[in-house]
Formats: sequence, structure tokens, C-alpha cells
Amino acid sequence: RALAAWKTCAYTFFGVLITLLCLSSLSKRTVDETDGRYFLMLGSFGALMALLFGAPNSPLAQPRNAIFGCTLTGSISILFYYLSGPEFANALPKWAAQALAPATAIAVSQRFNLLHPPAGAVALIFVSGGAKVVNLGWMYLVTPLLVGNCICCLVAMLLNNAVKGRQYPVFWCSLDATRTGRLIHAAPRLSPLPVSPYR
Repeated sequence: RALAAWKTCAYTFFGVLITLLCLSSLSKRTVDETDGRYFLMLGSFGALMALLFGAPNSPLAQPRNAIFGCTLTGSISILFYYLSGPEFANALPKWAAQALAPATAIAVSQRFNLLHPPAGAVALIFVSGGAKVVNLGWMYLVTPLLVGNCICCLVAMLLNNAVKGRQYPVFWCSLDATRTGRLIHAAPRLSPLPVSPYR
């Protein structure tokens, strides 16, 4: 059991490391080619790594939620920025938009079954971001969000499916209620960490 738990942690470590190395190198190239205007690295991808390699069988980690969930919450955050930005409508104070944008984005994504924890961060990052982020405008949905999420999901597919007992994605479009039980039982189970003898 102890060995299995350490193996699981090792898979997670190397999966996150390899994915972020790929993303970071591509982000550097993107920054160099666009004179710093566009980039691929975003703070929300750290949370995405925890899902893709720490809980790859979670419904919240599947490509549908990662890609469409982030697109939805990113769109909502951009709209709230236009409502609060001094150069736009200036109808909301920024401190209120910073709370309303993530709250609205998370609630709406939940309603459409697109709930994705990093997507909440996506909304907050944009509406409270600096000039480098907000100047992207609607391009924020393309790069870093769409491109970055696709790269992360693709690498997670290759690495997770290369390891016996791990599977990603568990589903593509929606979780069929008639298959839920079968999917849950088929999903990889993480071995518990060893109990400390000092407890």
C-alpha cells in the first residue's frame, strides 16, 4: 500500500512537471514571437494540473468542462470588465466586479453542467488583472485559455493513458446517467497514504 501510494504521487509529479514544461516552453516561444503581447501560462493552469493528474476521473476534470467551462467563465469576466472599466461603461466599481464576475461565472457554469474549479480562477484573473491581461480583450479566450487548455488536456491524455490503471478522459461530452456506476467503478482508485506509526 505504501509503495502504491508513492507511485501514485510520482505519476502526479511527473505528469504535472512534463505538462508544465511543455506549456512553459511554448509560452516563452509565443511571448518571443509576439513581442510579449500573447502568452500561454496562466495561474489557473496550476489548479488544472491538480485535477488532470491528481483526480483524472473527476467529472470536473474532463475536457468538456475544462475547455467549455473556461470559455464560459472567461466570457462572463470580460463582460464584467467592460461594465466596470473606466474606459468602457464604468457602471460598476472594480471591487464589486471582482466579486460579481467569479460569482456569476461559477453559478452559470454550474447551471450548464460546466463546473470547473480553475474556471473560477479564470474569471477572477481577468477581471482583477493588470494591463497585460485585460488588454487581451476577447483574445483572452483564445490565448491563453483555449490553446493552453487544449495543450494541457492533450498531454494529460497521453501521459495518463500510458500508465496502467489510469484513464483520461473518462467521458467526452456528457456523463450518461446509465453509465455513471460503471464509470465510477472503472475509474482508477488511489491507494491511501500509509498511516503514521506515531499517531
